[in-house]
Amino acid sequence: MRIDRIFTDLLAWVNSIGWWREQQVKRRPYERLQTWRLAGRGMLHKVVRPAESCPRDCGTYIFEPFRHGKGIVLADIHLACDHLEGMTLPKNAVAPRRMTHRITILRAAHFVGSDGRYDVEEIFSCDDDLQGQQLRRDIFVPCILHQLALSIDGDRPLDWLRLLDDAKKYCMRSHYTHTISLPKDPTKTVMAWPIDGGAPVRINLPQD
Repeated sequence: MRIDRIFTDLLAWVNSIGWWREQQVKRRPYERLQTWRLAGRGMLHKVVRPAESCPRDCGTYIFEPFRHGKGIVLADIHLACDHLEGMTLPKNAVAPRRMTHRITILRAAHFVGSDGRYDVEEIFSCDDDLQGQQLRRDIFVPCILHQLALSIDGDRPLDWLRLLDDAKKYCMRSHYTHTISLPKDPTKTVMAWPIDGGAPVRINLPQD
């Protein structure tokens, strides 16, 4: 697991939520901006992490699943985006273009356990270009995170990398950049018109 300042700050913030729910932290560790009720699934909250503890925060969502019945224990899902402005790639990293943001998705217990521990698990992390040619660095982030959050359905495993790419296509439109960690399709389909006339046909060409 990658452990660096961004992840350490995020993990400390998620843990602070658990202690706040246990009433051992008096001040709520986030400001709630908006809430949606996802029918049959849970509540989705758009929040802001405190700048003093998470200075790179540019978008955060918390998904709280409905807990039907006694003994039903489902983890919350935290979706966070931090900007990478001013950071440099590791020397052994190879990327075809800049990476502007990091998206991290965590599965976290809703309450501190009986052993006094608060369980948190990273289920996805990706550094990617979420800005394209747009001058405003974070303009697409809320839309991308919201699209990812709407995909959550209980503990069902998801292809987060593919969902991120789909969210970028939807939100960034003409500024879309292919997700860095996602392999390109080996072929692309184009329309070809015979030189002697006739109806066009679809042919597959290898990707560059």
